Amino acid sequence: MRQNKKAGERMQPYDDAEVGRILALADKETNPAKRWLPWLLALSGARVGEVAQLWGLRITEVDGVPVMKIAPAEDGGSLKNEGSERTVPIHPALIERGFLDFVQKRGDGPLFYCDRRMRTDAKPGDARRHASKGVANHLAAWVRENGFTNPRKAPSHAFRHWLETRCQRLGILDSVADAIQGHASGQEADGYRHGPIATLAEAVCRIPVPEEPTPNRR
Repeated sequence: MRQNKKAGERMQPYDDAEVGRILALADKETNPAKRWLPWLLALSGARVGEVAQLWGLRITEVDGVPVMKIAPAEDGGSLKNEGSERTVPIHPALIERGFLDFVQKRGDGPLFYCDRRMRTDAKPGDARRHASKGVANHLAAWVRENGFTNPRKAPSHAFRHWLETRCQRLGILDSVADAIQGHASGQEADGYRHGPIATLAEAVCRIPVPEEPTPNRR
């Protein structure tokens, strides 16, 4: 059962300025997870666990549109629920920054962690905790270390809240926004909706990339 939160406890989205600052910080990073995950989170509204377990083979094209297929990782990953499995168009800003080139260089395996099957030091007990969870935790720590410490804005999940708010402001249909983010309204019809990629891509392309605020000069 979902626990009701008291006033002042509800989680909040990042604002445009905060998203702009985090993306600018990500642009300066060389670590793949810090470099790309903030962009993927902001411009897809995905849960961090979904994109942290992405494999290169699931970055592909559908009807000529570059997409990421969100599904349980091939080495034992998991998703929140049935509705979490989906195909999401990749925002043009990621393509412009070379995300597809990065994927090509990484190959078909995990994009943001080492393929456990290739490790010689892997132990049987390691399988209990998927490697993507460590990636997500390191990203959260990096966000906090850079000054984003509001306890009501979860380091990664606040991007998801931001995109939801942005879609509302842009007038994007709830059904389309839900298909992009993997939300379930609890209606039986949800299981029968499969948004056309062209429709989802048009919505994703409408999402503006917030710019880093310019410091005030005296």
